Amino acid sequence: MVFTTLKFLVFFCIVFFAYYIVPKKIQWIVLLVASIYFYLCASVKYVIYVILATLITYLGALVIDRYVKNQQYFLKKYKDTLPKENKKIYKKRIEEKKKKAVIITIIATLSMLIVMKYADFLPLYAGLTPVTPRLFSSCLEFCFTTWNIFLYFYEHRICYRCL
Repeated sequence: MVFTTLKFLVFFCIVFFAYYIVPKKIQWIVLLVASIYFYLCASVKYVIYVILATLITYLGALVIDRYVKNQQYFLKKYKDTLPKENKKIYKKRIEEKKKKAVIITIIATLSMLIVMKYADFLPLYAGLTPVTPRLFSSCLEFCFTTWNIFLYFYEHRICYRCL
């Protein structure tokens, strides 16, 4: 589905209105299903990319959330008995773990982007495939998805004071 077609305009309008009609709690499902459908229109390979990118982001967010909850539980449990210096050391260790989780998630997502973006170009360099507009269009779509993942981390302050 190309951005300049009537089909995309209809798709966009349906997704736009569906997003604002459903309750806020499940709006993300509308966007996920719309993204999968959009990429499915291009190729199954792209759907695999979206699903893997979503899973990597979700798992990275779960790991970071677990660190935050463990930190809150630990500090609450030992609020009165733990010296202030030890609390600072513990917080610093948790921040380092969160930073590692963010970096691993970003590296995994960027690695997927690089593989998906440049895998189509390998036959081109070998002289086996001609350059097509679809080849460049898919590169832009992957970049857009990957940057949305990074914005998710920023928007939800997952990497707050991590990087």
